[in-house]
This record gives sequence, C-alpha cells and structure tokens, in this order.
Amino acid sequence: MEGLRLASGNAEQLGLVAHRLKGASSNVGMDEVAAIASTLEKQANAGTLEPTRVLADIDVISQQLVALEQFMSRYFPSA
Repeated sequence: MEGLRLASGNAEQLGLVAHRLKGASSNVGMDEVAAIASTLEKQANAGTLEPTRVLADIDVISQQLVALEQFMSRYFPSA
C-alpha cells in the first residue's frame, strides 16, 4: 500500500505498482481492488491521472486491504 502512496506523484512508477497490485489482488479474488488498480494503471500509462482521484482510489484500496487483514486475523489467527 505504501508503494502506491509513494508512487502517486510519479505516473510511470504508479503504473508499475498498480500493475503489480492488479495481478496480486486478482489472484486472491479482490475484484474491487483489481478494478481500481487496473484503472490507475491505464490512466498512468495514458498520462491522464487526476491527483485527487488517485488519492481517493488509494484510500479505497487501503480500506479494502484493512478489511482483508481483519478477516485474516479473525479466521486465520496464526497467519
């Protein structure tokens, strides 16, 4: 997650981080995160990023990852 925040000011770096996040989140069934990451990747590659939207998208992704962490802690406490 921190990678997205750090990359948010650099379109090329953001595109790479978003691409990785898209793949990883798809692999674990986090479809909303994958969709947002895909959009960020496309916008970064096209040079059409909107800083306010990027930060809002990062916040949504962060919320989803916190929810996943809570789920994992509850149902898989040793993980």
